[in-house]
Formats: sequence, structure tokens, C-alpha cells
Amino acid sequence: MQPQVTAIILAAGASRRLGQPKQLVQLDGKPLILRLCEQILPLTASVKVVTGAIHQEITELLCHLPVGITHCPDWNEGMSASLKAGLDVLPEATTHILLCLSDQPLIPASHYEELVRRQGLHPQKVVATAHSTITAGVPALFPLRYRSQLQQIKGDKGARVLLKQLSAEELVTVPCEEAAFDVDRNEHLARLHPDRL
Repeated sequence: MQPQVTAIILAAGASRRLGQPKQLVQLDGKPLILRLCEQILPLTASVKVVTGAIHQEITELLCHLPVGITHCPDWNEGMSASLKAGLDVLPEATTHILLCLSDQPLIPASHYEELVRRQGLHPQKVVATAHSTITAGVPALFPLRYRSQLQQIKGDKGARVLLKQLSAEELVTVPCEEAAFDVDRNEHLARLHPDRL
């Protein structure tokens, strides 16, 4: 059976530390959430974007793309609430779940392609991203059977909680140093726009 990958993009946060919606920060003339959707769409059967603080803005921005928008009313309770909201709307045909964050803008499209390729080679294993600060993190591809474990995560925590619990036999990692960077504070914007310094 052909794998059916559904991507869940977590984009619900209020970006309080940054002081502006990180999902809408521009890189190469495009908002980060739009760039990520365009990278992911060719690789997946379905894309679900979970919104929260800026639901309306993201909905309007992505209205021309074939993506599903799911608003998480409990977004301010933490990442696990957004994760559950995405897991609740998986299409019935889904065989694998690709979890992505909207604030890792330096990850190249080729890394997402490699995650999907490795999943094809190891369809029963979790395929996660590794870099210098973590051994296994997101973006990550989970076989559907891990859905219930992901749903049990609580508080302001995400899939990394489960990734830490997996044995070496359950996990395949793909290195991507660009995944170590996220947009969290104003100084991070300088790396995206060095010409403005």
C-alpha cells in the first residue's frame, strides 16, 4: 500500500518573546508559514495547519493552498494542545504523520524530502531530525500507530517527549544542522535578514 503522509504544522503560538507573529516573519519575500506549506505540499497526501493566536491572518494567507486549517481554542495551554488538535483531524487514509514547526525557517526542502525517503525505507520506524543540540527532534515522521502516544503528551511539550522514550530499534535519525535554529527572539531575525543590520 502506498504510504499516505499527513503533515501537521504547529502554528498556534503567540510569539510573545519575539513580539510579533513568527509565522508571518518574512524570508525571501514570503511569510514563514507559507514557505513551509509550499515545501511540504509536494511530499504529502495532506497538510493540516493548526492555528491559535493569529487564526484569521494565517487562514487568509493560506486560502489559495490545498491545506486544512484547524483552530485550537486551547492553544495557550501549550504545544501539546495544538498537537492534539492536529491529530484529531487526520484523514482516515493516513499511514504516517509528519510533525513540523512553523519557526524552523532554515531547514531546506531537501531535508523534508529525505525524511520522507527514509520513511519509505523504514516504514515501521520513526524518522526524526538530529543536530548538534538534540539527538532526535522535529521535523519527524511517525507511523500512525504512535498517534495515541502523541495524544497523551501534556503541557507545553511536543513530540520530543516521545522521541526521547524510543529505543534505537524504533528510531532512524537524519542530520540537519539548520533545524537547530528557530525564530524565538528579535536577535534571531538578524540571521534571516543580515542585510538589515
